Amino acid sequence: MIIIIILFVIWFFVLSQTALAIESRDYIHWIAPTALIIGFISILTLATVALGHRLYFVIAWILAAIYLVIFPINIFAGLVVVFLAFGFWRAYHRTQFELHNNIKFAVSRILKRVTSITFLVFLLVISFNIYANIADEIKTNSDAFYSRLSASVTKGVLPIVERQFEDFQAEEPLDQFIVKSLIESAPEFRDLPAEEQQKQISQSRQRILDQFGISAAGSEPLSDITQRAVEERVKVLVQSRYEWMVPVVFGLAIFSLLRILSVIAGLIARVLGLFMFWILRKARFIKIISTQITAEQVQI
Repeated sequence: MIIIIILFVIWFFVLSQTALAIESRDYIHWIAPTALIIGFISILTLATVALGHRLYFVIAWILAAIYLVIFPINIFAGLVVVFLAFGFWRAYHRTQFELHNNIKFAVSRILKRVTSITFLVFLLVISFNIYANIADEIKTNSDAFYSRLSASVTKGVLPIVERQFEDFQAEEPLDQFIVKSLIESAPEFRDLPAEEQQKQISQSRQRILDQFGISAAGSEPLSDITQRAVEERVKVLVQSRYEWMVPVVFGLAIFSLLRILSVIAGLIARVLGLFMFWILRKARFIKIISTQITAEQVQI
């Protein structure tokens, strides 16, 4: 009974923290669900070893149904619940296969099976929800989505641009950058009347803005101009034809990235599971016994 309660509590917090991380889209919020799923796998492995198949079957469906309490009910909800229930039940069957087809109890092999299945199903759940979340945001407020996307892209691009161009400073105003460029390309610019200087600055600014397809007053920093340019390019490239692909690409990208990271998390989960089983054996909470099995043989 203690195992079941702990299993439900940890799983509830896994889902709630995952929902928070998906909604916030902040990397720091993924630490909690990652740590929780590692602990959950250890307890789930113990459950697959200790519980009977009927009780475990009921528990698997209850665990899957908890998803409906945490996440919004949409067209993917039913599919996700089925995926989760299948994953938990598959983990149980793989454990029972190991228990009944190996002479010695090998907890490392059981942990490996349960970890790989659980992470795969969990990552599919995350991918489905990221797809639904982004699709819904594009449908309700596409401008806000593309603005946030361009801000993320710009944040990653600016350090590279600053290293490539010594004169580029992200917080420098556009007009100041234009003046500096005009002085470098045409030193006589300094001697022009103020009215003529302002005219050339205005013309240069307009050429830049026309090239990017954006509008600005000239006092905006280069980082802001870059973000607006990126946002406009993304809209032109994606919004007209391929907008339906954006949630798909995001979902696949997140699944691929998390699949790579899950290798490290899986190793940690297996080490933690081995330690937990060792502690439980030392505390005599569980014990390994020997039993006789019947095996089929061929006779002629």
